[in-house]
Amino acid sequence: RYMIHFVSNKRRNIFIVADNIYVYDAEGNQIEMIEVPERPSSITFGGKGGNTLYISARSSLYGIELSEL
Repeated sequence: RYMIHFVSNKRRNIFIVADNIYVYDAEGNQIEMIEVPERPSSITFGGKGGNTLYISARSSLYGIELSEL
C-alpha cells in the first residue's frame, strides 16, 4: 500500500513525493522533477518567506530554496 504525499506552494504548483519530487502546475502539466539522493517520504514548505522545500528521507533531511517554482 502506498501513501501519496504532496504539498502546494504560493504559485499553486503541486509537489508530489514519489521516487523523487515531481512538480505540476495548476493545469496538471509536469513542470519540474527534483532529484533527491534518497527516496523521499514527506515534504513541507517552511523557512523565511515559505520558499524552502523540506524533504524527509529514510536517514536525512534536505532543504531546497525554491524561488522560481
